[in-house]
Order: sequence, then structure tokens, then C-alpha cells
Amino acid sequence: EEEEGDEGRDGARSSTTAVDERGRRIVTQCFEVPFAILDVDECAVPPSSAMAHRCRPPSVCVNTLGSYECLCPSEGSDPESSSSATDDDATDGSFWEELAREDRNPWELSVSGGGGGGAGGHSCPDAPSTRGCCDDDGHSKEGETCRSSFRCPVDPCVPGSSRSTGGANGSGAAACASNAVCERASSPLSRPNYACRCPPGLMGNGHPCSGGGSND
Repeated sequence: EEEEGDEGRDGARSSTTAVDERGRRIVTQCFEVPFAILDVDECAVPPSSAMAHRCRPPSVCVNTLGSYECLCPSEGSDPESSSSATDDDATDGSFWEELAREDRNPWELSVSGGGGGGAGGHSCPDAPSTRGCCDDDGHSKEGETCRSSFRCPVDPCVPGSSRSTGGANGSGAAACASNAVCERASSPLSRPNYACRCPPGLMGNGHPCSGGGSND
């Protein structure tokens, strides 16, 4: 049997009393929650959280009001920074207005890829971020797929960082000798997209010797 109760104390909107098959009296109450969650910082919550961002390194996450965007890092930014780089101005638009005025080189823009944001393709090609390209809601199916398909160039000349995950040698940073200088190509789409230069006074191709061969 069940009976409906009146609005209780402490914000309880209603209560229901029932007796189960063992004769136990069960009281269920519903409460009105006096607050609303306006925003979750997707860039700061643990990666295991359902609200976590879907930006792929080396892109960084920028928190916005009610959502987030993925941004390609600019030249000179900390290569070891995590994907939780947020900006207070990102919620009022001034952050994005300043970004639109930046004159970025190809290494600071997303890489091109056919197929849009689907399998085998990259979203928002040649763009600094996902803003204005992906769905405003980063947690919708379209918004999540678009952001997770956003790809920024990996700098082959920055060793030991999150950006060095796809060097031309397949193992991360460029395969240059320790005393050689790594120079990026003008475009990240060049193959190879870097060159190893020997310092003045030395000859060679800038790559380390292997298998007992000569470095020439």
C-alpha cells in the first residue's frame, strides 16, 4: 500500500510511504535542489570523467561557459603545458577576438585531412581552434566527434614533450645527432618535415651513425 505525504521540511517537495513484500515500511522523499550548475571546467576534471574534454595533444583545452574548445598552441608556448590551459577571457569573447587577429604560421594551425570529422579525416582544417567550426555543445555527439578529430601539428624538433609524438622517425622527436641542429620545414605537411644540420666545422647529414656505418 502507498500513501502520498505533504511537502515536508528541509525542502522536501513530497514523500511516499510504502510497505514492501516483507512488511517493511519504506519512505521515499523528493527534494528541490536550490542551485543550478552553469558550467563544468572540462579542462580541469580527471580524464576518466564523463565531462572531460576530448582534445588530442598537442592541442590544448580552453574552457568556455557551458562547454570548451580545442586550440593549437602558438610558437613559444610551454611545450610541457597540460591540456588544461584556460583563459578567463574565453567566456566573454575577447580571448577569441585576439586569437582571430593573430597572424599564425602553418605550424600553429590544424592539419588538413579529408573526410571532415569522420573516420580517417580531421575536423576544422587550417584553423587555430574548433571555435566556430564544431558544434557549440562539446558534449553533443557532433561536438564531441568534431573536437576529438581536431589535429594540431606535432613539432618534430621539440624532444621529450607532448608535441613530439609523431616525428618522422616514428618514435617521437626528429632523429638528429645530439650535436646537430633540427630545423623544421616551412610546412608540417612536408615529408620529411624537418632537416638535421651539422654545426659549423663538421660534415655529415646530421643523423646519428647506426650499424657501424659512416655518417656521411
